[in-house]
Amino acid sequence: MLRHLPYYEVLGDAHEGLPIWAPTLAGLAVLELVDAARNDRSIVDGDWTGVRAAADAVTALKEGLPVRRHLMTIVDQLRDGGPSWSNINASLFAYGRGLDLDGNWSLAVDVFGMVADIAREEREPQLAIEATTALGGAARRSGDWDRSADGYAQAAHLADALGDKASGLTVRVGTANTHIARGNLPD
Repeated sequence: MLRHLPYYEVLGDAHEGLPIWAPTLAGLAVLELVDAARNDRSIVDGDWTGVRAAADAVTALKEGLPVRRHLMTIVDQLRDGGPSWSNINASLFAYGRGLDLDGNWSLAVDVFGMVADIAREEREPQLAIEATTALGGAARRSGDWDRSADGYAQAAHLADALGDKASGLTVRVGTANTHIARGNLPD
């Protein structure tokens, strides 16, 4: 399976002159850099060109573009040595929220899935709940009902395991909204 497929799909459908092109390319470069660091930190340390390419892609974005700050924070944290995955993940989550608010739901789903994976690895269950809940909402807004239901199911499981009733109720509301959007009013 090709990781970050939604990014490749957006880039494949767009051309360089469109406003979506540069932020999507920069986001993909940063996500690939995070993947490389998660798999083998020495790759990022030894591949200064990859880090530089990701930084250049982010720096090329317009000042004031909301996603620019979050992406640059991630690159800076990876570049500065031993990354704090908690901080990187918080920046990734904020980046996903920005994508979600901009209506780039398929990209947000991809980022929220990555955040949830890292949160599970780093034993941050609350962030995993938030990420899978956000994933469910973004997938619902993009019309991916199965992915939405799966995200909410994961969030419900995590919330139940932690005994987090507030998050569990939030997940139930999200699940209900997915059923409503799908036209399944009885559920």
